[in-house]
Amino acid sequence: LLLQFKGRKTAVNCQLMWENAVHPQINIGQWTSEEDRLLETLVRDFNYSHWDTIAEDLGVRILLFTALSPCLI
Repeated sequence: LLLQFKGRKTAVNCQLMWENAVHPQINIGQWTSEEDRLLETLVRDFNYSHWDTIAEDLGVRILLFTALSPCLI
């Protein structure tokens, strides 16, 4: 990945891309109804803050903002 972006992206950019977008363990598919309900419940429980805790409770290993972003790149 680093060689693909050499000269255009920094090593930090590549690391973030790997960790938050292209890592093979990241599920970028549609959210299930159950996941949607759980997210809504957690967001209300944490008063629309503490996103790292919400992500942990959801069981995602990336930033929740990234998981909810319509375009990762």
